Amino acid sequence: PVPEEGVSEAEFIDPSWHTECAVASTWQELPPSLAARPETWTRIHVEMIEQGRLESSYLAAGNKGQTGVAQLAGALRRKNAKKVDDCVRAVLRRLGGVIPDRASRTAFLDCPLAKAWWRHRYAQEAHEVFGRDSVEVLSNGLRPTFRWETLVEDMISRLTVIGDRGIRPALVQCLSDGVGSTPRDMRRVRAWIGRRRTIQALGALGPAYVMGLISNEFLEPEQTS
Repeated sequence: PVPEEGVSEAEFIDPSWHTECAVASTWQELPPSLAARPETWTRIHVEMIEQGRLESSYLAAGNKGQTGVAQLAGALRRKNAKKVDDCVRAVLRRLGGVIPDRASRTAFLDCPLAKAWWRHRYAQEAHEVFGRDSVEVLSNGLRPTFRWETLVEDMISRLTVIGDRGIRPALVQCLSDGVGSTPRDMRRVRAWIGRRRTIQALGALGPAYVMGLISNEFLEPEQTS
């Protein structure tokens, strides 16, 4: 399936909450095992292009507001090998991911629609566990790039315990509450969880208990009251 509405270039590059909801709804039956595969999103994008929901040039858009059409024209006009390579890599990243560069993390980090799907899933998970904040608020807590990349990198390769169902919702809720407000703070949270897991099976303690531990460690008293 594809969304009923097409997406603009700006929405495709950085999906808003509205677009994120459309992504989550359209592919709500997509198994996580398939959503983690770059080729799944490549197939989805091809279908969207064929059905007129997405312009293929959007895949080449720059990260600083340059349109895909301008990026493609510049690469072809200048005939600069690096410019062409950069443009091709941008297309591949948005299409589904560049496996040699990011391996299994690429569908979480490089493809905007895939990232929106996973962000919504983790926000929904935390909402179902705690019921405190809306899915939108929790999703917004995951939007900063340094937060999202730290979460994904740790969950998949560096500190996989973060992916535990007893820990991940707690961390997502804590991020929404203000934990990890800077890249340095996120590194501190990561290091703390790494140390703590050596003396305590955090995943077995339950999300509420883990959330309390993280909040007490990283939030000011007035924020946790």
